[in-house]
Amino acid sequence: MGTFSTTSFLGALLAFIFGTGFARGMQAFVAYRLGDRLPRSEGRMSFSPTRHLEPLGLLLALLLGLGVPVITWGKPLNLNLFANRLKRIGGSIIALVGFLSYVLLGLISGLIFRSVGGNIPVFFAELLIWFTYFNFLLAAFNVLPIPPLDGYGFIKGFLSPNLDVKLVWLETYGPVLILVLALILPYFLGGFSGNFNILYQFIFGPIVRFFLSLLGLQTGI
Repeated sequence: MGTFSTTSFLGALLAFIFGTGFARGMQAFVAYRLGDRLPRSEGRMSFSPTRHLEPLGLLLALLLGLGVPVITWGKPLNLNLFANRLKRIGGSIIALVGFLSYVLLGLISGLIFRSVGGNIPVFFAELLIWFTYFNFLLAAFNVLPIPPLDGYGFIKGFLSPNLDVKLVWLETYGPVLILVLALILPYFLGGFSGNFNILYQFIFGPIVRFFLSLLGLQTGI
């Protein structure tokens, strides 16, 4: 993080574009299977990235690829939990699917790297490893319990419906809170290295290193 390279930039951008398309498409499919037709009616039951990206998230993904330590996200799904057969728990399952989708893409690309990484040009081998890394990092971002990240959707499913009204403010200003956390607060803590490294050391890093270790890949990125 913090050092630009062409392969890391492209790896971050491709992981965000295709990872988000895959994750949101899978979530829409699971929602549909649980009885919620809303994501399908809004055209979200698709793996096309154009259905699931939003300008701010894409901009943040570009900054991430440039080495700026930011948290990014895709366009959230609109869900009708009243139509979901599992109700609020169904919402938690859908949120979990988002996390697992990024992990799955990371595992697949990591296994491809393990299989052919030594037999392809260095550029493509590095691109594969960065694509793997950033998919795991996007999965790690999503565990934060702040909307519109999936960690919030997962936890909300286990909370009392009576808290929904009190949480409206968090759902409204969640993206602003993430931006403050990732972009503004670090300047008051001595630069990006302070705040983001705390998040990376205790939350993001352990998750990324765990999945990389499953593949037998280096964890010092």
